[in-house]
Amino acid sequence: MNPAAAAAAAAAAAAAAAAAAATAAAAGVRQQQQQQQLQQQQQQQQQQQQQQQQQQQQQQQQQQQEQQQQQQEQQQQQQKQQQQQQQQKQEQQQQQQQQEQQPQQHQQQQQQQQQQQQRQQQQLLLLR
Repeated sequence: MNPAAAAAAAAAAAAAAAAAAATAAAAGVRQQQQQQQLQQQQQQQQQQQQQQQQQQQQQQQQQQQEQQQQQQEQQQQQQKQQQQQQQQKQEQQQQQQQQEQQPQQHQQQQQQQQQQQQRQQQQLLLLR
């Protein structure tokens, strides 16, 4: 084999080796890219999950706030009812007092009338 042919064969072998290395490198790059894509996808999924969790938490908070508002409204209604009941009790008590006082007043009036009649009789007697 002449030196030129040997050199050409060596060059061809070197070129083939370089091509193989390039192919391997390209394959490695592809693997890295695929891995990066997978990682990105996983990160996106995690972010989506976090967003969903946040939304759920917000919904729960809103529900809790609504429940609290309802409870407050119920409490207010109960307070109003209690106030009304107290007013009714007071009114009933006043009515009872008035009813109790009425007979007394009636008695007093009768006594006054009797006293007046007695006075009139005395005056009449004096006049005679």
